[in-house]
Amino acid sequence: MAPDPGEGVSARRYRALLAFASTVSFASIVITLLVWLPEDIRPFGALVFLPVFLPYAIIPFRLYSRQLRSGLSWAMTMGGALVIPGMYLVWYAITREVGGWVVSSLIVALMMQMLLFTVALKAYMGLPHSPGAGLRLPANSVYGFLLFVIFLVYSPVPRYIAEKNFPSGLVAIGFILLGVLATYLIFRKTSRAVIIHRIPPFLTCAVPLLCIGLSSIPFAFKPLFTKVIGHRIYAHWQEPIEYVVFVLVPIGIVWALINAVMDRQRTANLLGLAIPMGGVVLFAFLIAAAPRHHLP
Repeated sequence: MAPDPGEGVSARRYRALLAFASTVSFASIVITLLVWLPEDIRPFGALVFLPVFLPYAIIPFRLYSRQLRSGLSWAMTMGGALVIPGMYLVWYAITREVGGWVVSSLIVALMMQMLLFTVALKAYMGLPHSPGAGLRLPANSVYGFLLFVIFLVYSPVPRYIAEKNFPSGLVAIGFILLGVLATYLIFRKTSRAVIIHRIPPFLTCAVPLLCIGLSSIPFAFKPLFTKVIGHRIYAHWQEPIEYVVFVLVPIGIVWALINAVMDRQRTANLLGLAIPMGGVVLFAFLIAAAPRHHLP
């Protein structure tokens, strides 16, 4: 099939991956509805979820019909709009013990949303500028935002999670996603010859974010992790992660300082020094500014 006139080589490379992610997302949502909803309300449930189904059918159609930019826009919209609802639903399904099929389908769907957003964003950024093309993304983003708002307002899942004090788990996953994003930004467009000189910024910037998120996850899924690793969550999970941070971050700081002095990826390594130092200063400032309660 002839390519879209505004399509670059790098974007064509991701077309099949995005179509695969869309198809798997569609199938996962269908499986979840079939297993989770009672049989007597499945037709009504399918009608209600039609605005969620349709975009996943639109994405492959647009990608393979010389409308690559539109397909990428829809992929970013659905991936970005449904990541947080997907996290909420996975939490809800695990804590309510609704069944392995539902949990597995929701986890797969959540992974596909992250894949859709990241791959589509990378491909979209590589497309050449096209007059009038910038209107598609804001229009689709409004649709995704409406889906997100409808979920928060009308779904009982967010209220249930708020009552159970599970938002801390969303914060943990947020730190993990920030760590993944930092890793991508550190190593993107880096040749094999100099990739080793980017490891110090990874150790000082991405590793702390990943460790903060990973160390907090068991306390959000405490019933699940208690069954797996027992009641000593801190000793068996959080303490080893803290040791990793205490060892790797100082190594990264010293390594980044050496690289900066020897002009090896100096800008990246200076950022690798400045960002954690700024974080320490900000943390100290917040502690100093926190109100103190004096005992009588």
